[in-house]
Amino acid sequence: MHERLCRVFLALAFLQATSFAQRTHLLPIPYGAPVADEPFSATLTLDYEPAANSSDPTAFHAEEKVFRDSQGRTRVEMNYPDRLPTVDIYDCIAHLHYRWTVGDTVALRFPLQGIAAATGAQQPLDADAPQIEGIPTRSYHFVTGKTSVGKIVDEWYSPDLRINLLTIDVVPGAGKTTYRYSHIDRTEPPAALFQVPVELMIDDGQKVPPPPPAASAVAPPASPASPKATQEPTQPVPSNAASANVPTKPADQAAARPAYQDDPKFQKALTEAKDRRQPADEQLARWKNANKIAKGQCIECLRQIIGRQIGDSQWKDAIGSATQLEDIATDPRDKFFANVQRGLALLHTNNDNPKPDQVNQAEASFRAALAISPKSITTIYSEGRALALQGHADDAKAMFTRYVELAPYADRYRTRAEHFIENPQLAAVHMAPPFTLTTSEGEQISLDDMNGKVVLLDFWATWCGPCRETLPIIQGIAKKFAGQPLVVISISSDSNAAAWQDFVAKNHMDWPQYRDANHALQSAYAVNVIPQFFTIDTDGALQSVKVGSGADIEGGLKKLVKRATEAEQKKAKDTDHAPAGQ
Repeated sequence: MHERLCRVFLALAFLQATSFAQRTHLLPIPYGAPVADEPFSATLTLDYEPAANSSDPTAFHAEEKVFRDSQGRTRVEMNYPDRLPTVDIYDCIAHLHYRWTVGDTVALRFPLQGIAAATGAQQPLDADAPQIEGIPTRSYHFVTGKTSVGKIVDEWYSPDLRINLLTIDVVPGAGKTTYRYSHIDRTEPPAALFQVPVELMIDDGQKVPPPPPAASAVAPPASPASPKATQEPTQPVPSNAASANVPTKPADQAAARPAYQDDPKFQKALTEAKDRRQPADEQLARWKNANKIAKGQCIECLRQIIGRQIGDSQWKDAIGSATQLEDIATDPRDKFFANVQRGLALLHTNNDNPKPDQVNQAEASFRAALAISPKSITTIYSEGRALALQGHADDAKAMFTRYVELAPYADRYRTRAEHFIENPQLAAVHMAPPFTLTTSEGEQISLDDMNGKVVLLDFWATWCGPCRETLPIIQGIAKKFAGQPLVVISISSDSNAAAWQDFVAKNHMDWPQYRDANHALQSAYAVNVIPQFFTIDTDGALQSVKVGSGADIEGGLKKLVKRATEAEQKKAKDTDHAPAGQ
């Protein structure tokens, strides 16, 4: 039986294969003349639907959270599928713009010139004005093009909020792009949102920090297409690096301005490299070109190159680039970044099964990074894994103990680290990415708190034909193993909540159901085709990945469930025979 699949757009891996002629989908930055006295919070989504036979045939989704206070200050949290979230704060009061990448330790600061918040009402609307999210709007329709239609645009503009609440952009023969504000809250956002977190260092330079590994990037919704090779989820690493506190280089040690920075060729190449409208592979090529002109001495270029190579799983290249950066860096922050990224890339080599010498090199890199920033919890966690892979159980246990001491209680890796303290050998196996979710029934489920149960993850969508074909098999497994130590969790990538709920109810899907609205789980598990099934044992180790409607989903489950049942029975027997008081 041929397996059938539905293709999921997956960040950098797809961009690497697309044509340069394809359109680039960008979230708008809601920034211009700031608006005072009209606070709000909302989510802005971008959804691209390709036309039939489009030259840009893949559906695309991205979103940003927008916050604006009564003073006109704006915060934007952008989530693209090919990078980690970025945060921008536009402070029209202090005339400053801050930007940082989630997981980095540095916030960049730039001046804002000639900025003042706009006030006052605009022209009133008619009583029958169309409403978006309950807010009256003024609609516009216009068509571009000279001899033929180039673009058809419909906009619904809110004079009160001074933003387009809905924009529909249609390019004939290409597709339709919809920008929509939803979940609009017109109360005052918390003041803390417009402050840079105290643990981040402020950098007045002009460089944009590169994204950490793309394992935590958010993937967009799935779309049907031809099957391609699947990628197993990489060994997870905590993404919260806020506690790194990497020291800066003393002012009296500041290096002289490199001569290449004044080279017009380099300046032109750098400007081209910073054009984020280009496909991922073109961006990487441009950063490499700028670094080549700088004779391999451009720190900013190397940071960007490393981030993109790791994001695209170019582990060998990333190791070389990180080594090059570590060799030329003088700022402790750059040396810290180089060592951490080199260590992560080394652990990902050989399909996440590094050779002993690669493990040793990774451990040395993490150790060097911790010498610079001893309280970086992400690096402590990675060092613990490297030590476990080396077979140094006691040292690994000490490292995970340190992690638990420093990590917040809400940290999703904290429970896993506690398991590693009990059994450091687990840190050396391929663990499934941890998650905590709330099902459609309001039940919270955490992978690391399954209490000896086997887990089957079913990634699917209501619109996916092969997923519908597989549904009877999942229903049969849920029924067959009811009452046994197996938890089946179906994870939908549907964007339409009502359609998903209706489908679940009509098909009596009475096992745990979860709609992955922001596609975080889909991204964490590197799901780029559906249906896709992950079998996870009682320790949280990933045992198998099956793809397509023809996959043998139940194969291997019986053995794992039997083992889990025997462990439960043994535990119950030992409890019954335990002396009183124990």
